[in-house]
Amino acid sequence: MANFLFIDESGQDHRDSPYEVLAGVSVKDQDLWNLILAIQESELRHFGRRYSEGPRELKGKELLKRKTYRLASQLPPFVPEERHALARDCLDDGARAGRRHLTALGQAKIASLKARLFFRR
Repeated sequence: MANFLFIDESGQDHRDSPYEVLAGVSVKDQDLWNLILAIQESELRHFGRRYSEGPRELKGKELLKRKTYRLASQLPPFVPEERHALARDCLDDGARAGRRHLTALGQAKIASLKARLFFRR
């Protein structure tokens, strides 16, 4: 059995982050594909599409900006179905996104990070 080790760093620029962080996660090779599928399923469930398609990455630094919380709180919470439809539209055509779309995208970002992924063997 083999393990895949993912290591990433944050805060190396000493500008936006006051602390440096180095973290890693080890995934058994037999669980790697299930992890990938679970992450993609979570994207579909929260954003109505893959958030990480194209140039976007699933990075906490990008998802949890202060602006995300400000936008998410400007309207009451949307029900999940409406939230992911509005978030999808916002990701598909951001130039036409209105207040409801931006609010839904902010709420979807926060909800996606609160979600927990569980894997079965």
